[in-house]
Amino acid sequence: NYFEENKRPFHNIGNKTVRNFINFFFKSDLNDIMSGMRGFSYDFVKSFPILSKEFEIETEMTIFALNNNFNIEEIPITYKDRIEGSVSKLNTYTDGYKVIAMIFALIRDKRPFFYFSSITLVLLSISFLYFFPIYLNFLKTGYVDKIPTLLLICTILVCAIIIFFTGVILHVLNKQHSQNLEHHLILLKYIKNNKE
Repeated sequence: NYFEENKRPFHNIGNKTVRNFINFFFKSDLNDIMSGMRGFSYDFVKSFPILSKEFEIETEMTIFALNNNFNIEEIPITYKDRIEGSVSKLNTYTDGYKVIAMIFALIRDKRPFFYFSSITLVLLSISFLYFFPIYLNFLKTGYVDKIPTLLLICTILVCAIIIFFTGVILHVLNKQHSQNLEHHLILLKYIKNNKE
C-alpha cells in the first residue's frame, strides 16, 4: 500500500517511473523497487559489487539480481507514511536524477547490445533523413549540391558503425562476465557445503 499511503506525489511518480523502466528493460514484473526491507542470500551478498553510495543502491541491487538470474520474491508489507514533523533525507529531484542516471548506466553496462544498437539506430535515422533529399536532388539534376552535408552524413554513418560494433564487443564481454559469475557462484556453493 506504498502508493496509497505515501503523500509525496513526486516520490510516487519517481518510484513508478523507475519500476516501469526496470520492468521494460529487464523483462521483469516487479511491483515496487524503492521501498521496503530486503533480505539477501549468501550468494548474492558474496557476488554483488556495491558501486552506489546513496539512494541508487536499491536500483542497482534490483538490476544486478535480475541480470544475473537471482530469485526475487516480493512479500507485501503494510506501509505507513512518514510521521508529521520528521524530515526525509531523500531529495525528490537530485536523488531522482541520480536513480535515472544509474538506470541508464546499468542498461549500458548490462545490456550493451541493446543500448548501443539504439544509439546506432538514431544515428542511422538522422543520416538517412539528411541523405534522402540530397539523393533525390542528384537523381533530378545529376549533381550533388550539398557536399559538406554529405561529408557530415558519411561521418555520422562511420560513427554509427563503430558504435554498433562497440555494442557487439561489449555484449560478448558481458556474456563472458556472466559465465564467470556463474562459476563464482558454483565455487561459493562448493565452499559453503564443505564448511558445513
